Amino acid sequence: MDYRILIDQLVEFWGIVVEVWQQGVFGVQVGRILTAALILIFFLAIRKAFARHVVRLKVITERIPGELDDRVLEALERPVGMIPVAIGLFFSLEYLALDGIFGEIGGKFLRSFVVFILFWGFYNLVDPLHFLLDKVRALFSEALRDWLLKVTKI
Repeated sequence: MDYRILIDQLVEFWGIVVEVWQQGVFGVQVGRILTAALILIFFLAIRKAFARHVVRLKVITERIPGELDDRVLEALERPVGMIPVAIGLFFSLEYLALDGIFGEIGGKFLRSFVVFILFWGFYNLVDPLHFLLDKVRALFSEALRDWLLKVTKI
């Protein structure tokens, strides 16, 4: 076996590795991709810390008489917990500075994610706030109130 052929192939392979590291994937350097991934991971860690503060808010709302604030906080806990992820995704995409179709896809994905978080929160708020329909009990029948609750969720 000729070791010179093997060494030449390894040198050629190393040249490809260096080229990919410098040129990147889809025009983005690998170092920037790794940094963007670290930014996203950092914001995922912030999400965990953010969740701890929501638990502290639960302790405070338990001291306040009434159940509405507890139910609203419980309904918004998970959607609000996704806000740091959306912020991290934004900064990651900004750092990558994607051009062309990939930039467009990234921007649309971020916008869709933000819309998802907003409407997830609105959807979760329907149950805690359905008591507002009880205030107009004299105007609507129980069947109509139930129907309005279902329509509001849709």
